[in-house]
Amino acid sequence: MFELFKDYQNRMSQFSANVKLYLLALAFNSIGVGMFQVLYNLYLKELQYDEAFVGQTISLKALAAVLVLIPAGIFSDKLGRRKAMITGALTSGVVYVLLSIFQSGNIILTFIFLNGLFNAFFMVAQSPFMMENTSPRERMHLFSINSALTMGAWMLGNILGGWLPDVLHTWFPLLTAMKITLFICSIIILLAAIPLFKIREPRAREERRFADILQVLTEKQELLTIGKFLLPSALVGFGAGLFVPYTNLYLANEFSMSSSLIGFILALSQVTTAVSTLLVPLAVKYLGKVKSILAFQLVSLPFLLVMATTSNLIFATAALLLRTTFMNSANPLTSNLMMEEVGENVKGIANSFSQMAFQLGWAVMGPISGLIITAYGYSYIFYLAMLFYLGSALSYYFFFRKIDERTSPGSLNI
Repeated sequence: MFELFKDYQNRMSQFSANVKLYLLALAFNSIGVGMFQVLYNLYLKELQYDEAFVGQTISLKALAAVLVLIPAGIFSDKLGRRKAMITGALTSGVVYVLLSIFQSGNIILTFIFLNGLFNAFFMVAQSPFMMENTSPRERMHLFSINSALTMGAWMLGNILGGWLPDVLHTWFPLLTAMKITLFICSIIILLAAIPLFKIREPRAREERRFADILQVLTEKQELLTIGKFLLPSALVGFGAGLFVPYTNLYLANEFSMSSSLIGFILALSQVTTAVSTLLVPLAVKYLGKVKSILAFQLVSLPFLLVMATTSNLIFATAALLLRTTFMNSANPLTSNLMMEEVGENVKGIANSFSQMAFQLGWAVMGPISGLIITAYGYSYIFYLAMLFYLGSALSYYFFFRKIDERTSPGSLNI
């Protein structure tokens, strides 16, 4: 274990200035998003909005991402990853500020939609940026660090998002305390743009022609390769869209948890995921990428079953932590696999298609899940999510298992 972390330390010291600046920006963005993630549904609940309205916000944000991800991917491929990420950080940060101010349902839905639009620019440029700024030897480690840092920063954001309202509630009404916390999270997200401005992209990237991107994208083999990633991405999106946005409400309604305790539980899940993610290169070394994806996703299924059936707080919390840990540990693997398999000129668009498929699941399932919870409670959403996750795991295996066969996992140089 010590040797593994020593290896990470050595690889990180060799990362380029661009990569280090990107990781700093990612930390700021993820802290802010983590604060918003743990608090906003509770804030809507304090405003007397029900789960059906929460479902509308989830659906609209995901629908906005579906609509803009392809244009955002083209923007990223043509004008550069740096400009795409700066656009996303600045515009989504401004929208988060507005969401912390306004309380009207229609205005909230409008800004949630805009947030989904603008956040897509940051999201879609990340994986191609990492591919373009690393060597093959560094890549798997950076994708793992990227995922671990995201989880770690989310952890800090979850803690702050749950803890600050309770602290501020000493001096302010709870609703005001929540508003102040949401405003702070907006400022942190805006800070992510500062290191991004210092990134230097190659001039060749800035001059890439739109016609060249479209020409590569029309090649039959390229489309087939991209298409193979869409089904499992969509299935994960459908499964996650059923319950992930409602996790804080699940803990609050089923177990009467306070916002600070919910923030702590969600933060702890990010810690366990971050640690697990750092072990991903070791799993790849012995299993291969595709078998590792299969293993991580399948192992998460029993914990969904526990969440569906238990009324015990300790069991539910443990299941939540372990499900989050194993399922999210597959994320750097799926991202890295796609970036290695698609063509150089269409990585941004390919990532857009994959993210679009994932967000489509959230857009469709967000409101449906809200209706299911309102009518029948939380159990059924976990059962349905198990089916979607199983389909995703099997899809990755059947589409890409030959990759492991040709790379001989035990001899991988990672």
